[in-house]
Amino acid sequence: MSIPVTCDDALKAAMNAVITNLSGLTTLRLFQNNFQPLPNVILADFLECTFAGYSAIIVGGVWTGPTNPASGIWQFDSGILAFTCTAGSQVVYGWYLKRGAHFIEACQLFDNPVTMTAGLQLQLELRPQGITQFVV
Repeated sequence: MSIPVTCDDALKAAMNAVITNLSGLTTLRLFQNNFQPLPNVILADFLECTFAGYSAIIVGGVWTGPTNPASGIWQFDSGILAFTCTAGSQVVYGWYLKRGAHFIEACQLFDNPVTMTAGLQLQLELRPQGITQFVV
């Protein structure tokens, strides 16, 4: 049996809907607690970073795309988003996207934690993808 697929136009429309959803009050944040986020993660699971110079980044309006880098794949891109430490130090374990007061859109534990020290800049580029394939 062959694998069912979603048509490119439908996936492109779905990716545009995601971009719209990530606009407005969505912010990119860093977390300082070492835990593996699961699909049922809630805001209280994250301990937001507090290093000097840190502030959440509003991501509404930063997205480009969607683009079609390969057949059956659509993605959009945030461009480079940077956090800079101005003093002290703190270990950063990952990032999360928070929409509104409580809703988590996405999150990731880094493969290797990053120790932020004075003058260090952490650059992230988010590139959500959609693949035109169903699981049956």
